[in-house]
Amino acid sequence: MEALPTRTAPADASPRHRQLEDGLDRIGVTGAHKQIGAMVLLGVFFDALEQNAVGLVGPVLQESWGTTAAELGFLNTITFTAAALGRLATGVIGDKIGRRTMLTVNLLL
Repeated sequence: MEALPTRTAPADASPRHRQLEDGLDRIGVTGAHKQIGAMVLLGVFFDALEQNAVGLVGPVLQESWGTTAAELGFLNTITFTAAALGRLATGVIGDKIGRRTMLTVNLLL
């Protein structure tokens, strides 16, 4: 496998910035990085499914429950609002008990 070219910090970068760049270059992409990326993508996938569920089942709801287009729009608005509030709450809770724990809870739910 061919090695990736190393990045160099800009000439005006602070010493901390250069140190961070050098450390990241030495570490490279590990299996842990790939697992984290896969978990995040899995979370985004299920989040997208959830967000689009109302739109996909909208015609069925209209037929089965007799809902109007306005009611479906309101249901969609509630879905997006609840998701946004849930993300904010998960961020705050994740800061307290750990982001990995919250990501795991999110994927389990």
